[in-house]
Amino acid sequence: MKITELSLLGLFMISLLTGCGSESDSDNDPVVIPVDVPEDSSSGGAVVSATGDTPTSANPDEDLVIPDIDPGSILPGPEPLSILKGSWQLACTEDEDGSSQNGNIVYSQDSLHFFASYYSDSTCQNLKFRIEMSGQYALGDTTVLDSGAVVTYLSQDITSFQVAYYDSDVIFSLNREAICDSSTWSAGELKEIRGCSNFDLDYESFKKDIVSVENNRMVSGDFDFIGEDGYPTQLDDEILIKQSSTELEGEWLQDCRIEDQSSYRRKLEFIGNSISLELGGYNDSSCENVIYNQRATYSFILGDDQILASGESVTEMVNSMFSAHMAFYGEDIISEVNSNSLLACGVTSWKDAVYKDVFECDWTLKPASNDFKEVVRITDNELTFGDDEYIGGDGFATQLQAESYIRQ
Repeated sequence: MKITELSLLGLFMISLLTGCGSESDSDNDPVVIPVDVPEDSSSGGAVVSATGDTPTSANPDEDLVIPDIDPGSILPGPEPLSILKGSWQLACTEDEDGSSQNGNIVYSQDSLHFFASYYSDSTCQNLKFRIEMSGQYALGDTTVLDSGAVVTYLSQDITSFQVAYYDSDVIFSLNREAICDSSTWSAGELKEIRGCSNFDLDYESFKKDIVSVENNRMVSGDFDFIGEDGYPTQLDDEILIKQSSTELEGEWLQDCRIEDQSSYRRKLEFIGNSISLELGGYNDSSCENVIYNQRATYSFILGDDQILASGESVTEMVNSMFSAHMAFYGEDIISEVNSNSLLACGVTSWKDAVYKDVFECDWTLKPASNDFKEVVRITDNELTFGDDEYIGGDGFATQLQAESYIRQ
């Protein structure tokens, strides 16, 4: 399954590290994961104001101003659990100041993952910064607002909040002021800010929200109107749309797969129009001694059906990656990775068992459109992807992989 891929050179280096020198389809899987970075409990430094303004110069005498991070307006929550689990999307929306944003939130059984991008223009083209959040959620009782709207209380415990800036002046200011006790801010690289006092974010407010769900449309509380109990008293006007589920919905596992002296294990979860991929690489033949993990998140669209030359019926699929993280394990592996400039990512070194955001890394090969073409075949409880070694003129695979995923 190829949803994002390393450059050939990067794959070659990883093959050396894993002891696998073959060119298998495992090398074509994405590099990704919701980062699990230890919280930074330190304080001090400049306090970041949230005015929405962006520095126009790198003058050391100017006050540090970071673009406003206000995910509350597009971080909603549900009604009954049965209609909450899914992938909810906010289409490109223009803000009052002429900027814009888009995003989506994926609710699973009791956890949430939130992704949003913020742009300086009105059409979601010029990216200023992006955020990723994850945590747990729980639903409470229902209540009726003064407007007559029936809503459900929602508590969201945000355990990770990461932000990546793209403006060079902002990056300069962040490093100059050592925001979050760090001078290693890098353009486009996510950094954990949960527990950083420099950012004026009230995580407790996430624990008191309201939500209305009707006809696959979700609206959360407006945090500009808070009642005495701490909950919003009005609904926001931004709407998230639940993305339809497909026959792929659910978890799929490709169990331990041996390749030369290495092995791999892959897991996919389809929720609505989102795909979560987890890939583990091991330096043994029994998937026990892990040396790297990849996690990726994509959106996907199913297209036309077609018949392969083999006579097998498949469905076209286009995947778009929007999150990518990776971690290596073991001191020897970490030493090898850090000593190779070809696998450099951001301005910090790799650390043992700590995920890094690799979405913008030079060696993460992505097409200009960030779209990847696939074909898929579902038979009973088996899911098989196209073999990327055999690509037709339309960009889709002409043969299927030998290994399948099993529905869990």
